[in-house]
Parts: sequence; structure tokens; C-alpha cells
Amino acid sequence: MSQKLNLYLVPSDPEFIPGAIAIQQFKDRLHRDKLADVLGDVIGTGERLVEGGVTHISLDRPSAPVVWGNKTGGFSVSCPQCSEPMVREFNKAFSAWQGGAQERDVECAGCNRRAPFDTLRFRPKASVGRIAIALRDVGSPSLTGLCVDIATDLLGVKFSVVMSRG
Repeated sequence: MSQKLNLYLVPSDPEFIPGAIAIQQFKDRLHRDKLADVLGDVIGTGERLVEGGVTHISLDRPSAPVVWGNKTGGFSVSCPQCSEPMVREFNKAFSAWQGGAQERDVECAGCNRRAPFDTLRFRPKASVGRIAIALRDVGSPSLTGLCVDIATDLLGVKFSVVMSRG
């Protein structure tokens, strides 16, 4: 099993997908600023993007929503209101969303409140969405100001940084 550390920068809004122009501007900026080649391989050590460096940057655009998170050991999900475990409820609601349902929330059996996916408490940290900037084989989880600017330009002001091994 690989112990490489990857980071995923995921928009806070699970439905957000940047437009084609924004995606092209993202790619153009990486190339223009000599941060990465057209395939996403980082030029040099990548320390202009991540403290400790990074080897590859790309956009993950799966065909259906996904949970970005640690790929080893699983995760737990709890209610943001009462901290009740919600793994089964989340899995059912998330599968329905992947299948085309419009709802992006889950009802808590503990407090009977509905919680949007982006408010759930994941341990370890995870995020739900349709797109992410993937930073592969990073030297640390610390983004540089330049990387934050690039991510903000593409994803909007709010995004989560999710760490993953593998």
C-alpha cells in the first residue's frame, strides 16, 4: 500500500462544477506560470504550490458525486447538531444522490433534524462533491498562498482541503 500523501481541494458546495472557461483558465494558468506541464506533471519541486513540494496537479471530475477522503481505514459520519453516528443514513442518502436524487441531506435518527452533506462531521476529514483539485504526492498538507489563490479562482472562496493516503 502506498503511503504517499495526496490533497484534494473540494468546493464547499457539493453541487458546484466550474464552467468550461474557468477550467481552461485554471489549466492555462498552471502552464503560463510554469507550475505544471499540459499533463499536470509539476515543473520543478512544486514548492510554489505546496510546502514540501508536489509532483502532480489535476482536476478530478468523476461522472457521479464522490466522497473525497482517506482511502485507508474508512471513516465515521456524525450529526452536526447532536453528534449521533450517521454512517448508515449517510450511505443511503449519498447513494440516492449518486443515482440522481436531488436531496443532498440526511435525517438524523437521534434528533430528527436534516443535515446537508456539507455540514456533516466526518472523521477523518472528508468532503462530498462533483469536482476537486487533486495534488498528488505532496511533501506536507500546507498549501502556499499561490495555491490557495489558484484554487479560489477555480472553486470559489470556500473549499475544503482533504488529505488522503494512497
